[in-house]
Amino acid sequence: MKKILVATDGACPLLLTSVAKLAKKLNLKVKLLHVVETKRISSLLGIRIKELYGDLKKKGEKILEEGKKVLEAEGIEVETKLREGWVPEEILKEIKEDKDVAVLFLGSYGKDFLTRKMIGSVTERLVRRVGIDIFIPLVITPCRKQEVVE
Repeated sequence: MKKILVATDGACPLLLTSVAKLAKKLNLKVKLLHVVETKRISSLLGIRIKELYGDLKKKGEKILEEGKKVLEAEGIEVETKLREGWVPEEILKEIKEDKDVAVLFLGSYGKDFLTRKMIGSVTERLVRRVGIDIFIPLVITPCRKQEVVE
């Protein structure tokens, strides 16, 4: 069965409602992907890197677990995957490795200043190289207070 790949940083759990609607409409499974950004970690000096990495990995596992619960409550079949590396490259690797991925679902922004500034470049890299349909929902209001726009 074909899948929607949802690359998530947990910034907007409400967007999973859009994923559920799309999955139901197209009769697709969902694969949640979170990438622990090791490129950013390796550039930080003077910080206990192993401790930081462990914290980021636990956070990623929690994001995937929470997303899976939301989608399963909507009756969607879900699998999860945690990867490590540079976000755009890991998303591309996942698509290449999983031949059942038919659609890529990306959030339109991240939750912190740095992520918001980077998302345009991540999205641009993926649009140019991904080779499958990409769904990027438009978030007009702050995510935690918004209602999903259809």
